[in-house]
Amino acid sequence: MVNGDPSTQNAEAKDYLWNTIKGKAHHVIQNMCIDYLSRDAVQEYVRETFAVADSATFETPPFPDRTNIASYVIQAWAHHYSLSSPLPDISALSSKKDLSLFPIFAGLGLHNVVEPLGSDDALRGLIKVASKGQKQVVEDLLSEYDFTLNETWDVLKASCSSGSEELMNALLDKIEAKGKIPDNFEWPPVLIYQAANLGLEGFAERILSLGCPTDLDVDWRNEKSMQVSPVYQAACHGYTNTVQVLLKHGASIEYTSLSRRNPLHKAALESHTETVKAILEESQVNIDCPSDSNFTPLYLAVLGGNHDTVKLLLEKGADPNMATDDGFMKCIRLLLENGANPNIPGPSGPPLHWAVAHGRIDVFDMLLEASADPQSEVLEKPLLVTSVGSELEETGLNMLKRLLELKLDVNCKDGEGSTPLTTLIRSYENKPADEYVQRDKALRMLIDHGADVSLPNDDMWTPLQYAVIMKQYNAV
Repeated sequence: MVNGDPSTQNAEAKDYLWNTIKGKAHHVIQNMCIDYLSRDAVQEYVRETFAVADSATFETPPFPDRTNIASYVIQAWAHHYSLSSPLPDISALSSKKDLSLFPIFAGLGLHNVVEPLGSDDALRGLIKVASKGQKQVVEDLLSEYDFTLNETWDVLKASCSSGSEELMNALLDKIEAKGKIPDNFEWPPVLIYQAANLGLEGFAERILSLGCPTDLDVDWRNEKSMQVSPVYQAACHGYTNTVQVLLKHGASIEYTSLSRRNPLHKAALESHTETVKAILEESQVNIDCPSDSNFTPLYLAVLGGNHDTVKLLLEKGADPNMATDDGFMKCIRLLLENGANPNIPGPSGPPLHWAVAHGRIDVFDMLLEASADPQSEVLEKPLLVTSVGSELEETGLNMLKRLLELKLDVNCKDGEGSTPLTTLIRSYENKPADEYVQRDKALRMLIDHGADVSLPNDDMWTPLQYAVIMKQYNAV
């Protein structure tokens, strides 16, 4: 509380009561935590809730209930211990002869509080320290104990969790000092994956130059999971330099996600323009490569609404006809200026359908200027029917007005033989009467332009009959 209050930022320099008693307070809280954890019922709860299936991984299970006092005590008692005055004697706390509290306190940077019970215990502490990125403590422990080469590799793997490139390089220095890494060495996959995921291009360059493969086989990359490679991870985050390093060393662009999107797809979708440029210039990727849904990088760039990425892809030769379905004005204008066909059908029909369905008159007019056909045969249903097919808002009324200005057939029919009038009446089924204002405006607009209230659909029901049956008496 004291540290978080801006008004007390200089509290340490002032004579506050907290500064006098805080060491004792932490001492008391630490004792309370230990007393609580010593209870049989609490220990049973901890054993059942926080069981570690594979102790070799040194992974701590997530806390299932962060409001439970046990989760706080487990996480915070060591913190309170480190701030206690005087420091309590905790030498008798460990109940196992081959384990101690050394890894816990070493992970907090307090490696001198408890002595490790041998080399195995010291290694556990060192791995914990490395995962926290505490470089100085790692160096102190490495100089104090004689760890094997394999153990040092384990420490390096743990350091990847910290994201400290300085520490990772320092550990690699220790390993290289023990001798040349064999050409047939099986590199731990976590090294290149973490370097890519965190954008550590310097470390990536170093291990790749030492012989680490760019595309290691790993258990987690299979047909039932995310099959992404290191270069995909780097592209996802926009780490252009790391992508370039991986591609320089021969990384394959073919590894994809479950939806078969490769690094170029992902970089385009995430609007990482420089990364897209690097992939295009330093790999042999097909610029129009389709994903499972037949989405090209250009389509995904338009979906992300990134003008710069769209412009780059078009300049590099992407097919503009693959991405005309989404309403981003700058992107659409670029596509049309580069020869995109405004009548080509996309996942939801031709672009005019999207513009009408979303009430985007600006997009609609731009497409018309580019010779889009409002009566195209690829439309699944007439645009007038689309414009009244859901509950109308002002944008819907404006779009209906715009369509009527084009003198389209107000008595056109969709695949079921329904006219715009019939569709409008049926779209308001079970709606409360106070929502009929927009419907009545649309009805009047259609009738004023010659809509036939007696024209039946394929089931021989007319708009007038539907209005009576649905008790929409204002419409009648």
